[in-house]
Amino acid sequence: MVAGVIIATNALLTGCQIFPTPASDTISQRVHPLLQLADAHIGRGDLTAALPLIIQAEQIAPAATTVALKRAEILARQGDQAEAQRIFGRLDRQEPEVSHAYARFLHEIGQPTRAIGVLAVACDAIDYPHRFEALQLRTQLLIASHRFLEAGHDLDQLSRMRTGDSSIQLVRVQMLLKSGQVREALEIYQAISRSAKTGKLAQEIESDFRQLAKRLKIVGRDFGPYDF
Repeated sequence: MVAGVIIATNALLTGCQIFPTPASDTISQRVHPLLQLADAHIGRGDLTAALPLIIQAEQIAPAATTVALKRAEILARQGDQAEAQRIFGRLDRQEPEVSHAYARFLHEIGQPTRAIGVLAVACDAIDYPHRFEALQLRTQLLIASHRFLEAGHDLDQLSRMRTGDSSIQLVRVQMLLKSGQVREALEIYQAISRSAKTGKLAQEIESDFRQLAKRLKIVGRDFGPYDF
């Protein structure tokens, strides 16, 4: 009992906040709804309605990283890449959220190599809520850059994070096809359930398989049994 009184007294004397303060509640109570509404406008393609909401959020919480990232996203979407770049330049890229957002921006403006490097922070942050999505993005960029060994490592990590996820297996098939490992790709693809082969990536993979089958048939090689 005495120890509890001492701890409480020390907290008061040192200014330690045991419970959230009104200042810390400001972001959740006033800024978060503004960001949600801005996202809704962005989803409808109305950036002119989204930007004033972000300006309002900046006035409430000028130092909030989430607000700055949302402004950068809007600027990038409307073509103001230089302004978006300036925002990313003053943010701490060692924060996983900033790392992830900046990598998406670099990917969109055609700088995949820089994006891959920037993503390391988000991909290595085990407590980052969107680590899985960051790893997915890096895998996509690595495959496009023909860095298949590194992409394979990321795919292994993704598979451990979500066992039995068919979408990860489809990406692995895509990687194997691009790296020339056709039979391995075919074996994995045949093991994936039909219900998981309905998306855009599956259609692209099937098209690649059919083209390969035609080419190999022309040169007289047996492509083996397949079921598309």
